[in-house]
Amino acid sequence: MLSSTGVAFFTAVAGCADLDDEPATDDDGDGEDDDLEEDGDEQEDDVSQDESDDSEQDDDGEPYEGDQESGEEEDAENDEDEDSEEENEDTDDSEDEDEGGKDESIDGEFDLREDAKEQLIVRDHWFEWNADGAGCKVKVELEKNTREKYLVSFETRARLYSEDGDNLDGMIGDGEDKSSLENGETRIYTVELGDCEDVSEYEAEVALFRTHVSKDEMEGDFDLDSELEGKLEVVDSAISTEVSDGYVPVYDSEYSNRGATVKNVTDDYRLSVRGPSGEHDEKTVDLEPGETADFVLTGWKYSAEMGDLTYGFSIESEGVTELDGKTEDGNETNSED
Repeated sequence: MLSSTGVAFFTAVAGCADLDDEPATDDDGDGEDDDLEEDGDEQEDDVSQDESDDSEQDDDGEPYEGDQESGEEEDAENDEDEDSEEENEDTDDSEDEDEGGKDESIDGEFDLREDAKEQLIVRDHWFEWNADGAGCKVKVELEKNTREKYLVSFETRARLYSEDGDNLDGMIGDGEDKSSLENGETRIYTVELGDCEDVSEYEAEVALFRTHVSKDEMEGDFDLDSELEGKLEVVDSAISTEVSDGYVPVYDSEYSNRGATVKNVTDDYRLSVRGPSGEHDEKTVDLEPGETADFVLTGWKYSAEMGDLTYGFSIESEGVTELDGKTEDGNETNSED
């Protein structure tokens, strides 16, 4: 009973105050205090041993909670460093895959032929490596400097040369089939090339250049004999080409068909007119007031001119007869009244 009481008493005061070196005395003086002191000393030794064991457990066993948090932070930082290194490796790989683009170290020239200079302006040209590492390309930026009615057709051609002047590769690029570029519109054209390993310079040009204009933009302008002025009018006309259907070439000639419908617009004259009836033939037609006739010129090559989109041919006068019995020059003739 006393032993139990001594343990409880020591536990209550051990952490609250320092104990005197003198042993505790019992009021009754029955000597039972010695037993209490011995029991207390034994319990104190047990508690001290427990604390020592706990300390050793802290050192040798699981770390404190604070140490766990510090370790987790270090692990997180290590993970972030690894992720950053992986991202850098991915970026490096991506940059390797996207290698290419404009290479200003490769010199080049671009030639624009004379007829193309009336239609196009070279704004820029450059050399590029393909991103996948397979081949290269030459690009040229061209601006249209004429009205949209002029339709251009051309291909860009490029050749590659090594430092020793050897021709490495040459190809014709994609053409624009009568593209309708407005005045001031700019486009970039590309020539894809394959053998580019030792390229040192390039030459590029506009090749197979053509300019066309829609036949709807063309107007008939026929050369009428002076005697027919005011009496014969062209009331309808048309032009067509055998190759460029619906278009008329500029600069280059193509076989064409040109036709005109003429009419005697007088009330008092019979007109005798001569005009083409094919490639080499001609015919003469008498036209009473209000009558019409067709003339056509076929087989001859024709090309439109820049700034002059007209077509036609000559129509001659074979005679003008006044229906009251006199000719235009005053000589009498048989009246048809």
